[in-house]
Amino acid sequence: MLSALSSSTMNSPRPFFGNQVINTVFKESAAHVDTSFHWGPTMNQVFTDMGDNFANAISGKGTLMDALNATQQSTVTFMKKQGFNVTS
Repeated sequence: MLSALSSSTMNSPRPFFGNQVINTVFKESAAHVDTSFHWGPTMNQVFTDMGDNFANAISGKGTLMDALNATQQSTVTFMKKQGFNVTS
């Protein structure tokens, strides 16, 4: 995939962006990506719960801290049900 960052197609002016060659930003950034990073095993559940809990906070049904605490609790519970040894 990194080879695509050097292709003429990716490095041509983009009309949508005022004919800027925006890929230079992505190419420079790609050199700094930590390729050893791994998402947690239950990220789909975390993102769903986070979205639901943040929506509650935005609509006045709690605070951001409430949303974060609820997301942590639901994640710990879900991971334990999956058989992970979890401490919080």
